[in-house]
Amino acid sequence: MKETPIHIAYSSDLIRAKKTAEIVLEHHPGVALHERKELRERFMGTLEGTRVPGIARQAIMRSDKTIETTEQLGRRALAWWDEVIKHVGKNKNTSKAGGEELELEDADANSWESAAQTTNILVTSHGGTISTFFNAGLAQGRLELGPGVVFTRYWNTSVSIVEVDETRRGRVTQYADVSHLAKEQVKGYECG
Repeated sequence: MKETPIHIAYSSDLIRAKKTAEIVLEHHPGVALHERKELRERFMGTLEGTRVPGIARQAIMRSDKTIETTEQLGRRALAWWDEVIKHVGKNKNTSKAGGEELELEDADANSWESAAQTTNILVTSHGGTISTFFNAGLAQGRLELGPGVVFTRYWNTSVSIVEVDETRRGRVTQYADVSHLAKEQVKGYECG
């Protein structure tokens, strides 16, 4: 993502997602990172921070009302999407997104016209939250899969791209892509 212009950046406020965003933003000086609780992973209620074996964990998850359901997580993620997307690209030098007016740092007088048409938003979150967002968005018709896009497991460090049209409907043009890992050495193993 070094070469992709980024105008606005959002992340879960939890360390793993935030660190991922910070690594990307090292190549985009001047772009502030906006932490959002709505992008956190699923809230696990009484199971939060515990180590419970799989079978017992599944039984608890079916009956424990303190655990956020998949439907609740989907609603949370889509509410965040609605709030941010409805404001993006409204003004010439700023974009009011998520209730904040954000300066589009790298938009100079010559580049702004293209930035006004394409506002690139970096979002880092957690695999379960991301896949739930995509499932809920597709189910509610807010998202559609672009040609050739296959809906599969959502991998950690994968990249997805959603292009949003003037009606604020999203087309998924890339989903759970990990091809960038083939270009790098990962955890001591040569890839590619």
